[in-house]
Amino acid sequence: LYGEVLEKNLLNATFFNAVTGAEVKADYFIIFHYLFMKYFQICGVFILMSVMSVVLGVFLMFHLYITSRNMTTNEFFKWQSFRRLHRKEKYKFEKAQAEGKISSDNGIG
Repeated sequence: LYGEVLEKNLLNATFFNAVTGAEVKADYFIIFHYLFMKYFQICGVFILMSVMSVVLGVFLMFHLYITSRNMTTNEFFKWQSFRRLHRKEKYKFEKAQAEGKISSDNGIG
């Protein structure tokens, strides 16, 4: 695609706007739009490839992270669920303790 930009000198070209009938000096957006319409299949594959690269990159980073923690995917999500439950129960306990519903001593003594 870059070869066509250089070959046809698209950066210095003038484009015709079919809606307004005006001639428009080329800019990067207009050139992108022209190339996208002319090479729709190639651009579609490039967009798909870009999205999939980001998704696979995030997937790789996550697995490198859990590998560095010596965990499996299943263990990671179970611990995450357990931490969430613990945080919720701890909040309930501290709230009950602040309201005086339970005593702050452990009953030993």
